[in-house]
Amino acid sequence: MDFVEHLKSQVDIVQTIQTYVKLRRVGRRYTGLCPFHSEKSPSFSVNGDLQFYHCFGCKAGGDVLKFIEQIEHVSFYEALKLLSERNGIPMPKRAEYADADSKLRGAIMTMHELAEQEFRELLSSPQGSDARGYITRRGVSPELIAQFGLGYSDRSGRSLVRAFDRHSFTSEQLDASGLVMKRENGGGYFDRFRGRLMFPIHNESGKVIGFGGRALEAEDNPKYLNSPETPIYKKSNVLYNLHRAKEGIRKHDRSILVEGYMDVIGVYSAGVTEVVASCGTALTNPQVRMLKRHSSNITVNFDPDAAGENAAERSIKLLLDESMHVRIMELDEDLDPDEYCKKHGAEAYEARVKAAKTYFYWLADRARAKYRRRRQKRASPFSSFCSLRFRDCPTNWSVPRSPTMSRVISGSAKGWFWKTSAKWL
Repeated sequence: MDFVEHLKSQVDIVQTIQTYVKLRRVGRRYTGLCPFHSEKSPSFSVNGDLQFYHCFGCKAGGDVLKFIEQIEHVSFYEALKLLSERNGIPMPKRAEYADADSKLRGAIMTMHELAEQEFRELLSSPQGSDARGYITRRGVSPELIAQFGLGYSDRSGRSLVRAFDRHSFTSEQLDASGLVMKRENGGGYFDRFRGRLMFPIHNESGKVIGFGGRALEAEDNPKYLNSPETPIYKKSNVLYNLHRAKEGIRKHDRSILVEGYMDVIGVYSAGVTEVVASCGTALTNPQVRMLKRHSSNITVNFDPDAAGENAAERSIKLLLDESMHVRIMELDEDLDPDEYCKKHGAEAYEARVKAAKTYFYWLADRARAKYRRRRQKRASPFSSFCSLRFRDCPTNWSVPRSPTMSRVISGSAKGWFWKTSAKWL
């Protein structure tokens, strides 16, 4: 038996897929929502006896290695390596398993592991005093620093270059890593991240694939600098902290979406572990589908400023397009999630999560507050405002809690909504 067959015989496909997809047993097989296309009813099936999966919607299917290739966007060799490492099965070093792309991606993965280690060590060094001071002021404990792998990038711009030189990476690998940049005069490389508090970004398997760096000096711009896209990092396919949060998402049957790295750490430290953030980009369909694999319920808790409210509003349609059940959470005193948890504690934050409004009521309250004093007989500014927000919603959608409001809003029924809304002003 060759190694591939040996590995597949030792790995349970159901247990493997359950780390990515919420499955329910139906007779001798397991079903769930397909992770490879958008759907409302489960068409994804896993057969534990025969060790294969199949989607009756998009026709995706195969064995456990094929699943890892598809879900992690990796090559056959990388899927083989990932499964062998995850299950503690030694993998023989055989060149025929690795193609040029796999070798490049493997080198970049190694460079990110080295970078994380370098950043951690620098945070504990004399050079990291400013970063440690900032972390202390934000109330991050040493345990959380270690758990989230926080670090510091040296201002000299040479620490990673020196570390990579010791491992003899090629110029192709250095160029593709996103961690170092070529000097304009062609005289070598310098570190992309310099003088910043570093947040490692992981894929769903827990491997470091990128970084976010926060400026510590007022003159350093931008405030947050994120890794560019590389062969191992695609921003639209990654959610910060999902590898830690997915267990909590399944346990509580909900995810909480915040804006920033510190918000994630603050909320997570308060015991609400089902929290994630997008990585320096607007929410995308692939990110929503990643969350939906674990739960179709989501609470959006963005910053209370105008930018945060606008971002929350934009996210609603995207979430509804993927048939998510959406709530919008608001916090008092213009505090962001991290600040609120520090000031009021875990119980108060949990209470606000439970009291979060459904997206419909949040949009209506937002419209009413904005146009409270402006009324016209028919096409009022309020009506125009809501029309813009609701016109792109799914054809049929319902509003919970109230029997009257639970009417399906579609077609001519929208006129009823505008008429009824006038009473709220």
